[in-house]
Amino acid sequence: MTSNIKKNSITFNFHGKRYKPWQIEFWTTLLIRLKTNDYYYHVSLTINDNDHFEALCFDGVLNPIELKTDPTYKIRFNVEDNDNFETFITKLENQVGKPYDWLAVLLGFFGIKISAKNKWYCNELAYIFYDVYFPNLRDRLKTNLSPKSFRLLTEGLRAGVHSNKIIK
Repeated sequence: MTSNIKKNSITFNFHGKRYKPWQIEFWTTLLIRLKTNDYYYHVSLTINDNDHFEALCFDGVLNPIELKTDPTYKIRFNVEDNDNFETFITKLENQVGKPYDWLAVLLGFFGIKISAKNKWYCNELAYIFYDVYFPNLRDRLKTNLSPKSFRLLTEGLRAGVHSNKIIK
């Protein structure tokens, strides 16, 4: 008896590239790194090792052939749940072309949680994974996720910590 379950992978990419002071990215990434006290300032996704998704501050949501910068750190999950996986991919693909959510990012620095339906920032785009696989988790978040808090949540998932024990 053979299985009809296709194995897929979801990789969360964390970016920590350093820019030069004359590049605008230097200042935006510096602000995120200082506020979060973390090396990583950006999250992107790679599906099945070749399909990339990311939300960039000047470009909005993209599905590029290659990521803008190489990831510094990766967390990969192999997924066998085809129904949820297809839902996740469809939700990601539906966001391509939508604008970046500057307001949510800026207010997030002050602990104010907002979320626009048609605008995205990098962590929020990656968070679609949790919306599909762990519904109701977003309601328990007190603020918007930073790259650091998203990474820690995802590390906990990889370590086998159930999501109910990560966020109360």
